[in-house]
This record gives sequence, structure tokens and C-alpha cells, in this order.
Amino acid sequence: TDELTARLHASVSAIESVLPDGYIERALSGTPISPKEYQQNLRLLDHYATQNDLRYLYVLTAMGGQVRYLADSATESEQKSKHYGNFLQPYSDVGDQVLTALRSLPRGGQRTLHLQDRYGEFFTYLQVKSSLRGQPYVLGADILYAHVQQQMNEVLVKSVLFALVLLLIGS
Repeated sequence: TDELTARLHASVSAIESVLPDGYIERALSGTPISPKEYQQNLRLLDHYATQNDLRYLYVLTAMGGQVRYLADSATESEQKSKHYGNFLQPYSDVGDQVLTALRSLPRGGQRTLHLQDRYGEFFTYLQVKSSLRGQPYVLGADILYAHVQQQMNEVLVKSVLFALVLLLIGS
């Protein structure tokens, strides 16, 4: 999972460069984000997530005691069915866990979590950042938990086979 965590960290670190310059600052300042721009960002983040074998990339913040979306990724079918987090929409499914990360982690701090919400079950990587005005926000990346379990099972099988080969050689 160290390799996986490193991959998620790299992807989270890229979110700000995938989004248009200044987007997060504008979104945090209350400047309206047009539906067209938000949709474009959905596609940009989804493209990056797909290229890196991730399920979702997103940006969240706390407003009024709730976690809210600033940016999300969504597949083409999710976009067509409008099954994604809209701009400033509350993310209530696991909001408490994200709020805890926002409040307890220092700026630049990271946390990995096993999360389950209406979109699925994920191994999640969160990094807390701060805007130029000091407003905290979270960059997040999700990979399907089943994918993580599959990778762990493959490592276990390889380890067992290696041990058996060593045992046979030693006999």
C-alpha cells in the first residue's frame, strides 16, 4: 500500500495544476462558478483520474459546518445522469470524516481512509491545503476498495508462492 499511497499523493498533488489557474481561490472566495466551467472541470479531473487508474478526484471545503464540493470528477455516464457532486453541494455521506481531517491535520497534512458513500467503497487519500487567505480545503483522490483488496491479495499469493518455492528448494 506504500506504492498506492505514493500514487494517490502524486495524483492529489496534481489536482491544482489540472484545474484552471486560480480556480480554487475563486471558488473559495464566493465568486460564482458557471455550470459550464464546472462541467469542464469535471471532465478535466475525470480525464486525469482515468489516466491514473483512479476512480475520483475532488476538492472539498467546509462552509457553514458542512463539507461542500468545490470540484469533482465524473465519468461521461455520471455526467449524463448528473450523478456527481455539484458546486457547493453538501457532501454529507462522509462529511464528518472530512471535517475531522480539516480540523485536525496541519496544512499540507495527509490522511488515508477507507470510506463508503453513495458512490461506492474507496481507499481515499486526503490532503489539507490552505488558500492565500488562509481558508482550508481538501484535495482528495479515491481508488475503488475492491481494486486495493485485489492488489493486496495478489501480493499475498506471490509471497506464499515465493515461500513455497524457497521451502521446496531448501528440502
